[in-house]
Amino acid sequence: MIRAEDVLMRAKAISEIQEDEEKALKPFCETAAAFIDGKMRTDASSSDVRLLTAAAAMALCDYFTVKYSEDDAVSSFKAGDVTVSYNADSRMQSYEKLKKSALEQASGLLRDSAFIFECM
Repeated sequence: MIRAEDVLMRAKAISEIQEDEEKALKPFCETAAAFIDGKMRTDASSSDVRLLTAAAAMALCDYFTVKYSEDDAVSSFKAGDVTVSYNADSRMQSYEKLKKSALEQASGLLRDSAFIFECM
């Protein structure tokens, strides 16, 4: 069984999660852990780093999708002569790529549950 705590630890290892974001990220880790756990092949180990990375990438992607979709998200600010801009779209694209790559790497450890209808 994949534990949400392990997914959170992996998410912290592969991203720049701040301490104040950990509490908000935890429910996403729980959901991703349950999803991957439900897709895991019976011969796969729940401690396999590929599965934990896939779950962490899913959690991060979902978390940042919600975080950056909020209307009050700050994209830039100015303090005196210094202006700091933040492009949420590029960060989201990075997390989407990470998620896709992690799921591809873990694909051999996951059951293919796609339904295929074949006419005879």
